[in-house]
Amino acid sequence: ADLDQVPASNIAQLEVIRGAASVMYGSSAMGGVINIITKKTDEPAFKLDYDMSQYHGNTIDDNDLNHTIKAHISENISGWNTQLNALFIDDQGYDYDYTTVSQDAASVEKAFMTLSANKDHEDISTSFKYQWLGDKKLRDSSAIPGQSNVIYYQTDVDQHQISLGLQSLNNHKAPWQLNARYINHQETSGQSNSLRDTNIVLSEINAQKIFQFNNIELVTGGVIHTDKLDQDKPEEGVIEVNNESRNSAELFAQGNWIKSDYQVLTGMRSQYDSDFGWHNALRLSTMKNIILKGGEIQWRTGIGQSYRVPNLKERFYIFDHSALGYMVLGNKDLEPETAKSISSSLTFNTTLANNLVDLRSDINVHYSETKDLIDSIIDPVQSAETDLSIYQYQNVSEAKIHGVDISTELSFNQWKTQLSYSYLTSKDENNQRLLSRPRHQVKFNINY
Repeated sequence: ADLDQVPASNIAQLEVIRGAASVMYGSSAMGGVINIITKKTDEPAFKLDYDMSQYHGNTIDDNDLNHTIKAHISENISGWNTQLNALFIDDQGYDYDYTTVSQDAASVEKAFMTLSANKDHEDISTSFKYQWLGDKKLRDSSAIPGQSNVIYYQTDVDQHQISLGLQSLNNHKAPWQLNARYINHQETSGQSNSLRDTNIVLSEINAQKIFQFNNIELVTGGVIHTDKLDQDKPEEGVIEVNNESRNSAELFAQGNWIKSDYQVLTGMRSQYDSDFGWHNALRLSTMKNIILKGGEIQWRTGIGQSYRVPNLKERFYIFDHSALGYMVLGNKDLEPETAKSISSSLTFNTTLANNLVDLRSDINVHYSETKDLIDSIIDPVQSAETDLSIYQYQNVSEAKIHGVDISTELSFNQWKTQLSYSYLTSKDENNQRLLSRPRHQVKFNINY
């Protein structure tokens, strides 16, 4: 995911869901979900940003400048609320040491465009979105002994995505939505003397329907998914991945019992995968509001299961960054991850100094146990043979992760301060710490 695709100025809201969330969000929602919700408006607008910069003292070419252009246009055309967002980045790259051929940062030419339109009819809303990403990187890596030619590393990406949606409007007693998307990702990457072509195709249809029974909201739905992967080296006539594919079908149901001072949510999702068969996940969570004389406490707790089927990249893809000193290899023998997690949190809200200051404090504890955790682990034998750091996706037979998050926020008239601390410990089946996850994090910020 390239977060340049989502301009920060176009974000309306961020939702963070902690813990196993496979019931609503499917495979890969192992530790939680971050949902980025963008703004929707029917007001005409035009915004254009242009940035120009230069790497002072270490630019590859003294005369080269970096350029970034962002554009946003929204207009109502024949009843269709239409938006166009575009981003263009031209970055020249930089080099700390001119005496070597190898450059530190690649030059980048990136273009991203989103065209979306939606229209409300009598009973349904129709939406359409087209996204295009073009991304080119070039970086000199080494010289050929005895020759003037330079070996460079490059990537050239061309990705198209089409999304279609139908959604019932608010007057439906049982609202529903139907969405479909198609992604075609074509990429040429590698060193100039050993380029490989990769083609990734993803297609998906998902449907959801909501039923209301007094204080109970029941969400039901299903997903049909397929993706394909091809990879070859055209100059060498080598086919590395020959039209590998996987298909899956999922069904889910989640019930939410909502009262004024508490809430109970439970659900289940079943997935059938063409390569790995059936997987199921359950979820149960509760929320309770407690009114105190000096404030309000909200208590949440949840227990859930999750699963993640290894994707085609992890099983077959060859990620060759030899120019940077490493490669990441797929593993056909991977097994799906499964996890169980439990979390509990308390949120306290009150006011101080005659209601001039708002205080919010949060504490969250969590524990998860994952079996067959998929991680990229260095292969010492292959690394010694190639003089590169060779990583391969492998299953860690078991991983246990637990920790606590504490946060306090003070809001004044025009000021806001926040202090947070997180402790996390993660170990494998041999009680050895998983080093890729930090143990302590402290953050403090002030906004005016």
